Amino acid sequence: MTTPITLEAHKNYSGKSGGTFRCMSVNRGGSAVMCNIESGWTFTAHNPVQYPSGAIEWSHSTGGRFDTNLHLQAQIEMLDDLHNIIMIAAAECPCIPDATRNLINDLLEKLHSDRWAKMWERAAEGGRQ
Repeated sequence: MTTPITLEAHKNYSGKSGGTFRCMSVNRGGSAVMCNIESGWTFTAHNPVQYPSGAIEWSHSTGGRFDTNLHLQAQIEMLDDLHNIIMIAAAECPCIPDATRNLINDLLEKLHSDRWAKMWERAAEGGRQ
């Protein structure tokens, strides 16, 4: 049994047939621009539904294309989400020694630098459009 769902922008969803999709934006009427995290295939999903397992699917899609810009945006948003989760956990956990907390912060700073360097490198390459 499925339930109609209004997808949330900047949230990841597992597809019923596999794959992870990031909702990039929600349109009036409930359709949503989705980006396949792995491939960068971007499309507008219509009439999304959710299964009890949490997986989603949609009745049909339109406007399918490889969109390098949205793919990069989706990947950066996911890294930002992970970065924020780790920062909060490290800051709030009293069991983490200061040396470990500093190491975590150093690694997150490196991730941030590498993430932006990769984004500019891929943007310069042009990628798939």
